[in-house]
Amino acid sequence: MKPIFARELAKDEIKRLKKFLQSRQDHIKKRAMAIFLSSIHRYKVSMIAKAVDFHPNHLRKWIKRFNKEGINVKGINVICNSPARGVKKKFDQAVCKKIVDIVKTNPRKLGLLFSCWTLHRLKSYIEENKLVEDISHETIRQILKRSGIELKKIEYDISS
Repeated sequence: MKPIFARELAKDEIKRLKKFLQSRQDHIKKRAMAIFLSSIHRYKVSMIAKAVDFHPNHLRKWIKRFNKEGINVKGINVICNSPARGVKKKFDQAVCKKIVDIVKTNPRKLGLLFSCWTLHRLKSYIEENKLVEDISHETIRQILKRSGIELKKIEYDISS
């Protein structure tokens, strides 16, 4: 894939981007930083993506939009418009920590008749014990992934 860079910045765009870097809104700072790094410093998308915590595809989209439309489009500031809202997280950190703690516990110690967790068993256990009303297997998998846990690799102490 051919590298993509933001076009050369005009003086007024540099001033405005510097102002955006002072913003309290994180997404505005990140977008302005991404444009600076791409245009002025000629960083590759993969490097910028790590620095500003954007997915490379998302970053490419923003750079292409900036190159085509600049900062202002029909009076609307491209840098400042809100990021798209995805599905909101249903579970707070406390619930996620409890799920991780459950996975780290040998199921036999919890009085269960099996010795290793699966996503289906976790889902059933979590819902039956009313930790949450409803949770998908995929959500459990993502929580475990963020915590660096793979069910296949968990080994429990057998001494009980």
